[in-house]
Amino acid sequence: MLTAPSTGRLVVRNTGAQMVTFAARALAGLTAVVLIARHGGPHPLGVFQFGLTLSQMFSFAVGLGMPNLITREVARDPGRSCTKPTTSSLPSMTRPTTAHCTTSLCELSTVSTSAG
Repeated sequence: MLTAPSTGRLVVRNTGAQMVTFAARALAGLTAVVLIARHGGPHPLGVFQFGLTLSQMFSFAVGLGMPNLITREVARDPGRSCTKPTTSSLPSMTRPTTAHCTTSLCELSTVSTSAG
């Protein structure tokens, strides 16, 4: 018989996984910058940094607080949410913009069908 892990163990495991993921992303970003700077020089590095800056600006503009709004609304009334995350939805959750847009469209369709 399998037993569910304790809450403390689950928190430690999830925290560790997030720390490892953060460290891997930071190391990958640093490695990319160093490789571009060494092999390309100042101009390609500037283009790369400009691209990163633009992508960060657009990702902010796309969100505009929508993830916080969705979290708040689902927490207020969990019955209104369309689906619950499963392990099969993990690939879409790794792309926050896609996951948040899907969730907001789901909520919009729920609101429009209940209103109409």
